[in-house]
Amino acid sequence: MRHFNTQLPARQRGALYAAVILLLLVGAVITATLKIVPAYNDNNIVKAAVKSIAARPEHKTMSISDIRKEVLRSLRVNNIENFDADDVKSTREAGKDYIDVVYETSVPMVANISAVVSFNYRYNKF
Repeated sequence: MRHFNTQLPARQRGALYAAVILLLLVGAVITATLKIVPAYNDNNIVKAAVKSIAARPEHKTMSISDIRKEVLRSLRVNNIENFDADDVKSTREAGKDYIDVVYETSVPMVANISAVVSFNYRYNKF
């Protein structure tokens, strides 16, 4: 009967702890990614809604309240509920009119820890 040496070499001791720590870090990154990505997907829908309004020729004569109503109508169709219409603003700089969309969304991560994701973009009104 043969006896096998069951002791690990010195260089392999502690490898389990390193593997567990690495696995925990990878798990934390995957969890954070899965929680934050929906905020970016919602932002892409908001961008598409504003871009589609900016592409229409009649948007040049629309008031900011009409633009907000159109954005909210488009977002309602796409089931985006956590967007405030007041985040869509009309600004004028250097004689040009712009539609600015500036908003933040809070994503709960773990317990009472949240990540805040900020979005800010601008479209030419004319």
